[in-house]
Amino acid sequence: GRPSFPRRKLDILVLSAIYALLLSFFRPDLMLSDTTATGGDMAAHIFPPWFLKEHLLPQGLVTGWSEGWFAGFPVLHFYFPLVPLIQALLGYVMPYEVAFKLGTFLGTALLPTAAYATFRLLRFHRPAPIAASLFAVAFQFMTSFNIYGGNIQSSLVGEYAYSFSLALSLIFVGLAYRVVTDDEGRVGYNGKAASHRTLLDPNSAFENCSPSASAGHLDTKVAGDPNASKLHASS
Repeated sequence: GRPSFPRRKLDILVLSAIYALLLSFFRPDLMLSDTTATGGDMAAHIFPPWFLKEHLLPQGLVTGWSEGWFAGFPVLHFYFPLVPLIQALLGYVMPYEVAFKLGTFLGTALLPTAAYATFRLLRFHRPAPIAASLFAVAFQFMTSFNIYGGNIQSSLVGEYAYSFSLALSLIFVGLAYRVVTDDEGRVGYNGKAASHRTLLDPNSAFENCSPSASAGHLDTKVAGDPNASKLHASS
């Protein structure tokens, strides 16, 4: 059933505390200042969204060719285009430096809420969803690695799109579970999550084409059991 008001209030308070903690590290006055983000590989990632904004989008393109490095290279052919696209679009309504920094923060901001939403979709009872958010924040502040993506250190050295991909991957798992277990599975929502994740990380396209992920048809009421469901995968 629906949670009681005190439990919903507790969830809201804990999520508010989580975002207050994140904003104490990602200070709004610095995020909204028109300074250039640097650190690790971050400086190399400033160019693609700018090139997308200034050269590709005016031509109706998301990928293209640039002479900016070496003897030229394919821009956003092998890198996840969705986050640079968001940064480029934001760059039309605010200083590009600010748009770029907000884009690097998107995945970090989304992950605690994504963990909470996923555990709700998986039908875990409270306090499991809010505990998932807390564990997500603990993971974000891990310092044992800074290049593999997902934690804050990785995002600050340029691997910020992985945080966004990780958050959408969690939601994908929750939606996939609902598709399999609901009598009326909304395959469309699951497909959208898969397509968004693929935009973020091309490697995930192979995972999304696996039998368990490519939900094509859902038969319900199997063997006389109205709650039973069987998933027919289509590739």
